[in-house]
This record gives sequence, structure tokens and C-alpha cells, in this order.
Amino acid sequence: MSIPFWQDSQFYRKQTYLLLLALVLNVIFVYSPTYTYTDNAVSLAEATGGQVLLFQPQATLPETLMLKMMFPLTIITILTVVISIFTFANRTKQVLFGRFAFLMQVACLVLSYLSGDILQSHFTVTSQSVKMSFSYGLIFPVLSLLLIAAAIKLVQRDIKRLKSMDRLR
Repeated sequence: MSIPFWQDSQFYRKQTYLLLLALVLNVIFVYSPTYTYTDNAVSLAEATGGQVLLFQPQATLPETLMLKMMFPLTIITILTVVISIFTFANRTKQVLFGRFAFLMQVACLVLSYLSGDILQSHFTVTSQSVKMSFSYGLIFPVLSLLLIAAAIKLVQRDIKRLKSMDRLR
């Protein structure tokens, strides 16, 4: 007789839930606005609706190159978190994939900050009266970064606990 999936050892571990939540936050980040801006010109506001999304198939601004670089980084982070969830049997690999997801998330945050600066400088150079501001969408990678760090810490604590159990045997 096999045990139900919810009684499997993977679903009893807190780090699995933290990584799942980080995965959900990264998926939400892909479809949430990263920047908002206000403009007096109607054409710019009509082109993007006053928001800059991470996933914009009909991007009109030339500076969305950074945003297009953030999209693959976010997808790589999502895939790495999924791999990290399913490598629960090998905790050292789980820590390795977790650290890689952490680094990709940091790179995504740095690129989002840089792309905001590039967009703001573009509007300043072209002498348009545009006010750029970060939107609520940028809180998701920050929260995901914290969750991934907490999951790595919990996996390392499990490794330490297993090593101490092996010493006792």
C-alpha cells in the first residue's frame, strides 16, 4: 500500500512551502507592472497604458531591452526553484539550486533598478515631462528573495541535523 502524496516527506518540509511561495511570487512578478509613469502626452500613455510590464509582447519603448533581459532571468529563476523543490532527496543539490535561484533573483532586482534608471534618463534626455516611479510589482522579487534565503537556511539546518544524527549512530 502506498502512502498518499500529502504524507510524503517532501510535503512535510517547511522549505518546500517556502520555495512554492517563492515560485508563485515570481510568476506574479512576470505579469505585474514594474514601473508606473505619468505623462502629459496622450500618445505615450496610450501606447503602454501608463505601466511598464515585465512581459510586454508589444513593447514600444526602445529601453525595454533591460526588461526583456529580466524576463529570461525570471524564467530561469522559476525553473531553478522548481528544480530545487523536486531535488528534496539530495539536500546538497537543493542548496546548490537554491543559491543559484537566489543569485538569479538578485540579478533580476539589479536589472529592474537599472532599467528604471535607463527609462528615467531617456525621458529626461528627450525632454518629456514624465515622472517614473517603481510600482508594486517590484515587491514580489524582494519577497521571493527572502523566501529563497529562508528555504536555503532550512535545508542547511536539515543537513546539519542529519550529520549530527550520523555521528550519534
